[in-house]
Amino acid sequence: LYDEETNTFKQFLPSLTDSTQLPDPAIRTLHCDKEGTIWIGLWNGGLCQVVEDRGHFSFKQIPDPAKLLTNITSIAEDESGNLWIATYTSGLVKMDKKRTFEKKYNFDANDVNKILFDAHFNLWIGSNSGLYYVDGKTKRIDHYQHHPLQPYGISSNTLYALFEDTTGNIWIAANGLDVYHPEKRIFQTFRQHADHKNSLTDNHVHTFCEDDNGNIWIGTETGSLNVFNPATNTLKEIIIKDNEGNIVTNIYQMAYDGKYLWLASFQSGLIRYHSKTNTAYFFLHHHPSALRDQAFVNTLLLDTDNTIWIGTYDNGLYHYHPKTEAVAVFKASVKDKHAI
Repeated sequence: LYDEETNTFKQFLPSLTDSTQLPDPAIRTLHCDKEGTIWIGLWNGGLCQVVEDRGHFSFKQIPDPAKLLTNITSIAEDESGNLWIATYTSGLVKMDKKRTFEKKYNFDANDVNKILFDAHFNLWIGSNSGLYYVDGKTKRIDHYQHHPLQPYGISSNTLYALFEDTTGNIWIAANGLDVYHPEKRIFQTFRQHADHKNSLTDNHVHTFCEDDNGNIWIGTETGSLNVFNPATNTLKEIIIKDNEGNIVTNIYQMAYDGKYLWLASFQSGLIRYHSKTNTAYFFLHHHPSALRDQAFVNTLLLDTDNTIWIGTYDNGLYHYHPKTEAVAVFKASVKDKHAI
C-alpha cells in the first residue's frame, strides 16, 4: 500500500499464526467495488476483503465451504453490486451481498482467464475454450469458438485480455487480435501477414490504448506499434526509431495524456511519442536522470496529475514529472522498512 502523504510503502505478507493477515502471497487480481471495498483474488487462498479501521488494515478471508474460489484470475462487478469471480478450476462464481456463492454457467472447460462487464452490463468471459457472452437483459448465452471456415468468427479459443472502447467495440487479445462489432455481430481479425503492409505486425498482443480521436493503439511483443483507425477501418504500422536507428518493439504498456502517447518497452525503455508530428523522445541513453539507464520497462501508469509511474524489470519504481523533468527512484531495501 502506497501512502502519498508520507511517500512510504507498507507491505502485507502472509502469516501462519495471524488470521487477520493474507492467507497466500500469490495475488492474481484486485478489484475496488462501488462502495470502495478492495477485494483480493488469490491463486491458492481464495477471496479476501480488505478491512480498514482508523488507518489499520487487516484481511478477511471469505468463507468458501464448497471450495469454489480456487485459482482466482479476475473479478468484475455487475449492476446490482454482486461480485463475479473468474477461476481457473471452478469456472465462474457469483457472490451476492449476503456472501453466498453460486456457480454460474457450464463451460466446456473451467479455466476462465478474464471477465468484463461492458457499459450495458453484458458479461464477456474469456477462457481457454473460447469467448462467452451473456446478455444482461435476456440472459441469453452465446459461445464463440474458432472455426477455420468462418471468416468473421473469432480467431482463437485461448483469450487473455478484454477491452471495451468508447464506441462499444470489444477488443480481444488472443493468439492474434480480434475486435467484436456488436451492431454487426461479427469479429474482425487482425493477424500478421508478411505480404500485407497494413496487417498486424505481431500476433502477440500485450496492451491496448485509446486516444481522444477513438484510435486504438496496439502494443505487441516482437512487432512495432500498431494503430487502428475506426473511421477508415484500417490498421497501420507505426515505426518509432531512435537516433541510432533502433526500432521500438516489445511494447508492454501504453498511456495517453491528451497530447503524448507514453510507451513502456521491454527493450527501449520509456518513450514519449507525438503522433501528430511522428516524433519520439527516448529516455534510454538520453534523459539526464536514472531513466537513461533503464531499458527493460514492464509497465507504466498515467497519474491524475499527468505524472508517470514507471515499473522496471529489476531496477525498481520510477516517478517522472514531465513539467519539471524530475525523477524519483524507489528501490527495494532489506534495511529500510518503508522501501518497496
